[in-house]
Amino acid sequence: MDESHCIYCIRQNFSDEHYLPVCLGRFRGYEELRGKVCTECNGKCGRLDEQLCRSSSAGFFRHYLGIKGRKKHKNKPSPFYRGSAGGHRISFKGESLETGKTVELEYRDGEPMPLRHMLITTEDNSSYVLPITQDMKEPSQLKVAFKRLVGDKRANAEIYCAPHEQEWLKHLLTGLKFERQGPWTVEEGPTSFNKTEINFVVTDRFFRCLAKIGFHHLLQRMPQFTGHEEEFRDIRKFIVEEGPLDRCNRFVSLRPVQLILALQQGARLNRWGHLVAAHADYLKLTASVQLFVGPECLAPIYEISIGRNPSRVAYTQDEGSFFFYYPQEERADYDGEVEHLQCAVSIVRGER
Repeated sequence: MDESHCIYCIRQNFSDEHYLPVCLGRFRGYEELRGKVCTECNGKCGRLDEQLCRSSSAGFFRHYLGIKGRKKHKNKPSPFYRGSAGGHRISFKGESLETGKTVELEYRDGEPMPLRHMLITTEDNSSYVLPITQDMKEPSQLKVAFKRLVGDKRANAEIYCAPHEQEWLKHLLTGLKFERQGPWTVEEGPTSFNKTEINFVVTDRFFRCLAKIGFHHLLQRMPQFTGHEEEFRDIRKFIVEEGPLDRCNRFVSLRPVQLILALQQGARLNRWGHLVAAHADYLKLTASVQLFVGPECLAPIYEISIGRNPSRVAYTQDEGSFFFYYPQEERADYDGEVEHLQCAVSIVRGER
């Protein structure tokens, strides 16, 4: 077995791979996966990370908890305005306690705020939400986005924005004609909402990212495996190759289980964080990934089927990691820290 090349291809230009995406924060004690993934395949993994962090529930919780991620990505549009890497934007709705109307929302500066958008109703009574991003400067840009969304249908529009954005939006709207334009909803500041609803639309890249997190965490925590083993051929192919959504069920499943971690040094789940665990027994290798679990959220647990155990020695091994966040006011160079847990993970299966 030639272990001098990337586990996914024959290249040898290795780069450090963040099995837990950097966009989820920087954790003291975290070590990247080294000497396993080449630069090109690392780039493919980065596309998976991008969709997970911007078009799934992780994108919402990053904003909810104020997690910034990579500094070079700070100017990207909010995931409430635009999806990424093939995923859709995050749809976040709530019923205003002041007006009783259901409004499209975003999380901004730690508060739910009405999304800057047009609510469009067409002649056939179809409704569309058109987010207006900060990079729209000319009426032609809004017109192109409008045509892409509703075509040539006659339409009415309601506009939502902040007071200081009115003049800018009026300029953008000069390129469009409506049957009826208005009312304008101008928000002065945070508003209270209830009956909130969050919707995500992802592709196979989201599930491939979960598989990558579980597989690479196993390689990091169980160094007796190189990643080149023939038993891992299918999971490697799944992670780096595009494919239909229905194949994801073979590798990633949502399980009615709860991870119980014997956390050391006083760490508890009254802190927000991520749980990643790897399990080895005589027959198989699996991983579990639970992102943004915390005091207000019992997040779903995804079980990753990695492959048969190449070893022929009968044993059981469990390795877990808890990546927990510091309170926001205590974050500086690090957003939190990681606590590694050896032989301290048990899985309790619930009723289906």
